[in-house]
Amino acid sequence: MVNVQKYPEKGNTSAYKWRFRVNLGVDPSTGKQVYKSKKGFKTKKEAQEACSKLLKQYSQES
Repeated sequence: MVNVQKYPEKGNTSAYKWRFRVNLGVDPSTGKQVYKSKKGFKTKKEAQEACSKLLKQYSQES
């Protein structure tokens, strides 16, 4: 599951930045959900591209 959303920039409530949070599945050793998140993107498209890159990298490692 991927969650991309905007949040107010610190110190400037009229400006926004974008962040994403992605669920990478269950860690077999602990049985807990694994989440990764990043923030500080200027556009939604940048956040989505970074998320896609992270998912691609994670799938190659597995």
